[in-house]
Amino acid sequence: MAKTKETRGSKYREIVEGMGVRYEDCRVLAFRFDRERGPELFHYALMLAEDRPEYLSFDCEGCTANVIVRNVPEDVDKVTKMALADGGTPTMPNLR
Repeated sequence: MAKTKETRGSKYREIVEGMGVRYEDCRVLAFRFDRERGPELFHYALMLAEDRPEYLSFDCEGCTANVIVRNVPEDVDKVTKMALADGGTPTMPNLR
């Protein structure tokens, strides 16, 4: 029997469900930055924000950051506004 190839999406599902949260109740937000350190600086901003948005996981690949949040408008809006303020541009997450 062939083993199913692990994808970024399946790994995200495993992480979130390991936290006791249904993956279907989450949203993966992706933001592209002009500089390679952009995602790293954005992550620091998320962690250190006074009014910190709730996010379940942060991942980056090159200049793209993926943030998993509960599919709650307040959390989606907070993370998106912070990414835009740090120079991020919304993009489609690569879950392959």
